[in-house]
Amino acid sequence: MKIDFKIIFIALLVCVFTACDDTPVVFDNVDGKVALQFATRTFNVSVPTAGITVVVPVSVTTISSTSRTFTAALGSGSTAPTSSYTIGAVTIPAGSYVGTLNVDLNATSLVSGLSYTLPIKLIAPEGGNVFNETATIKFNKG
Repeated sequence: MKIDFKIIFIALLVCVFTACDDTPVVFDNVDGKVALQFATRTFNVSVPTAGITVVVPVSVTTISSTSRTFTAALGSGSTAPTSSYTIGAVTIPAGSYVGTLNVDLNATSLVSGLSYTLPIKLIAPEGGNVFNETATIKFNKG
C-alpha cells in the first residue's frame, strides 16, 4: 500500500512541474525587438608604430534586408590617452546576424612599457536592448 502512494505522489509531482507553463515563447528574428551584444569581449594587442585596427565582432538578434549601423562609445575606467584611439560605428550587413566594430589604435601618444585599458560600450538602439555591453581592449606600445 505504501508503494502505491509513493507512485501516485511522484506522478502528481511530474504533472505539476511539466504543466506549469504551456505558453510558447515567440521569437521574431525579422521584425522583432533588436538586441546587440559583443560576441568577443576581451582583446589583448600590441600597437605597432604604424597603428592597428582591432575588429570587434558584434551580434544582433534580428536580420534586416538593409545594412544597419549602431553606436558604440567609450566605457568607464579607460586608461588610454584620448589621442590613441578612434571608436567607429557598429556595422551589421544586410541579411546577417553578425557585424563588426572597428577600433583604430595608434602608438603616437603611448609610452613604452605601460599597459592601457580601453573599455567600449554598446549603446542600445531606440526600443532595443544590449547584452554583454562592454568589450575591453588591453594594449601596449609594440
